[in-house]
Amino acid sequence: MREAVSALGAHGMTVTELKGFGRQKGHTEQHRGAEYVVDFLPQVQVEEAAADSAFDDVVAGIGAAASSGAIGNGKIFESELTAVERFCTGETGADAVWQSLLWRRQ
Repeated sequence: MREAVSALGAHGMTVTELKGFGRQKGHTEQHRGAEYVVDFLPQVQVEEAAADSAFDDVVAGIGAAASSGAIGNGKIFESELTAVERFCTGETGADAVWQSLLWRRQ
């Protein structure tokens, strides 16, 4: 995913390791003869921001790189950023997004 987004000219992303469950609702495992339920499964959340002009390409790149066709493979949430400002330079809008990817346009 990182390489696919970098090839489009993006300069960063945020990756968060977390736990959760979706339609699978966890599973059971055995440890030393005792059965227990694993409700929350390890997951990764990737946040990426893109200017409107490159948004569709970035979404397609992430989807192509991350998709394996397996259940629980993930989703892409899209939302509009109303404002972005890069603190160190004062850049705003698309200029700030391409210089410093602060948020994912989910």
